[in-house]
Amino acid sequence: MAITPVSLLIFRKLSRSPVEYTKHNFLLSSPRMLRMGYLFSFLFPSSSCAVGLVHSHLGFLPSIRFAIHIFSWSMLLLPSLFVLKWLSPRLGLRLFGWISVFLIPLILLSTGYEVLFFIAFMTVGLLWIHLEAPAHHWTQVWFWDTSASCDVYEAQSTCLSGDTNDLVTLKNFRQSLFFLFLLVISFFGTGNIASVNSFDPRSTYCFLTILKPGVMGLFLLIKVLCPMICLAIIYAAVQLVSAHRGSVNVQTGLCTIMSNFIAVHFFACLRDEGSWLEIGNSISHYVIAMVIGLVAFLFAFFGRQLLSVSLQCSDAATRKYM
Repeated sequence: MAITPVSLLIFRKLSRSPVEYTKHNFLLSSPRMLRMGYLFSFLFPSSSCAVGLVHSHLGFLPSIRFAIHIFSWSMLLLPSLFVLKWLSPRLGLRLFGWISVFLIPLILLSTGYEVLFFIAFMTVGLLWIHLEAPAHHWTQVWFWDTSASCDVYEAQSTCLSGDTNDLVTLKNFRQSLFFLFLLVISFFGTGNIASVNSFDPRSTYCFLTILKPGVMGLFLLIKVLCPMICLAIIYAAVQLVSAHRGSVNVQTGLCTIMSNFIAVHFFACLRDEGSWLEIGNSISHYVIAMVIGLVAFLFAFFGRQLLSVSLQCSDAATRKYM
């Protein structure tokens, strides 16, 4: 419940900026941004109440259980459509909008500390953005226009157009290392691969009450991916506020190199003797280390797309070329 006033204050503050854009005036309606803040502030306690009802004796009533299922399934898609269609392309609004989108299903799938971990984890990520942009005031960072600067092809063209000096710097190495570190923490913060076969089925009661291992495993995967996708969006914001836009490819290469070093370490720790648990743990650690490089690249690319994509901008571009 404490998330509700905090989110409302954030959306109110970010929607009252004097910053004006010339290309996206149709997205700058402050009442619209405030309505989005009120909407998410209503969805947070509603999700918490749904979790409380489904675990109480009232959750056994067919009408209440059906209403909770309808609400929970709709929360998987509707909030993301709201962000894509109506949210302003400002960096701060996009960040808090996408964090709110992935926080709602995490609340519905949580049974313990997961929401507290997510809030603390996102706080660290937002502080990371401020640490990587010490020369800019916070108003310049949070009101950055993401629609024109976060295209993946711009970073590649910038890297190939000429300003390629000093791309492999300590700053890029630090950002790549911190991204891998937070990626591993986000993976093990809400679960791991081993918990697919041994997880609490109560976490899926808001969506279904019938034993369906495949669907339950899918919801567990969504629960694990929520903080990882939010981290990818934060990493895209870090790359946006960095000095060199062409360092995106360099940071991707650094992530691959560091993940290979991690894989070599766990390869040396592989065991072919001992208990089945020890052998399985050594193999799973090695496989996870091998996949980190590919996963980091995919999440970084996906985060840049989520930060910059907008259905309004897509419609405008389509009308332009028709």
